[in-house]
Amino acid sequence: IELCLYKRTRLFIDAFSTVMSLLIIFNFISIIINPNGYTPYKEIYFLRYANQLGPIYIIGVIMIELRNMNYSNLLRKLQLILIVSISTFMIIQVGSGSNIIAWITMFLYYLIPYIRKNEKIFNIKTLLTVYVVFFILIVFFDIQYLISDFIFVFLGKDLTLSGRTNIWNTAL
Repeated sequence: IELCLYKRTRLFIDAFSTVMSLLIIFNFISIIINPNGYTPYKEIYFLRYANQLGPIYIIGVIMIELRNMNYSNLLRKLQLILIVSISTFMIIQVGSGSNIIAWITMFLYYLIPYIRKNEKIFNIKTLLTVYVVFFILIVFFDIQYLISDFIFVFLGKDLTLSGRTNIWNTAL
């Protein structure tokens, strides 16, 4: 990857985005054929475990977006819309909370330029402050009990966020 990015960046991005698109489509077909995965113990699909699919989809979308920055046409924009739609369906279908949160941040990449008219609100300092506040509220003040409906319904997790808050409390 490093050699390709150094020597032929555009060719690498074009090829990598094509391969990622095909892999995402094959994974979509595997989820349609067998929605519960291919093993009785874990939901394993063509690409990986169900809770590890988000980063692959995000990398695929980013690579397609990078390619479209250099060579944009209607067909490639439709490909991006198709891959984002398929990936959104698959993220919701497998129901992994961490994938849903990661996918929401990817959607923010597309939404913030439309909202970003007010530079005083949407900047790195504000986003970092919001992150630190949420971290402190969850780890130290157990805010997850106040938003339990959201955690249960939307993320499909228990109030310990699959045991994470217990680990954080023990570590602290």
